[in-house]
Amino acid sequence: MKTQISKQHANVVAVQFQTTFHKEARMKKHSTLSRLWFVAALVLCCSICGVARADNTVPFYTGSWGTYGFGDSWNPGDTTVVGDLEFFSPTLNFVFDFSAPITNLLEAGNCGVSCFFTGNINSGTVSFDGHDNSLHQPPYDFTGSILSGGTFGAWETCDQISCEWQANVTFDFRGQSSDGWLSTGNLQFIGGCADGVCEENGTLSQHTFAPEPGSLILFGSGIAGLTGVLRRRLIR
Repeated sequence: MKTQISKQHANVVAVQFQTTFHKEARMKKHSTLSRLWFVAALVLCCSICGVARADNTVPFYTGSWGTYGFGDSWNPGDTTVVGDLEFFSPTLNFVFDFSAPITNLLEAGNCGVSCFFTGNINSGTVSFDGHDNSLHQPPYDFTGSILSGGTFGAWETCDQISCEWQANVTFDFRGQSSDGWLSTGNLQFIGGCADGVCEENGTLSQHTFAPEPGSLILFGSGIAGLTGVLRRRLIR
């Protein structure tokens, strides 16, 4: 009688062991599948958002333009450089202004004869005001900030009559959202004075785009929610 009970107990333990083993195996399998579903959904959402950003470029206000202006943008010894640049064409017209403090400004040489200046542009403000002469495109304007990492260089030469000088500036900028659009870009600027005349010119490279619409955010949230539901069902 004891022997028969022992055999039944052993069989029960064996069944429980196998049931527990299979349950753990299923849980591991479900956990792996849920992770794969989550990764796949995340990749799909990021890919769609990336494509949407690439397709949302605003071509009319995206490009590289030669600009010019008249004004005293910088004088030897100044710790700030400013610019007032314009661009005119049969369609696109705009004004681009900037003001930037010069940090780590160093001077070398004899400024009574010839000297050089170097420094960094790490902050400042920009503004853009553009419109389409043909009225086919809406006007667009924004204000923005100069990003860290810009450069400044200048020189001055003097003779017995007068002095002349030139400043070279490069920096990247990022505009604030305006009218549903956003702009980033780069400016390469030259400004100087000679014989009593001060001129400015530069190359403005700008990318304008419409940020991803809210529908893509909702789509991503839906994907995440669906992934959570699938994960809970697989665990069960």
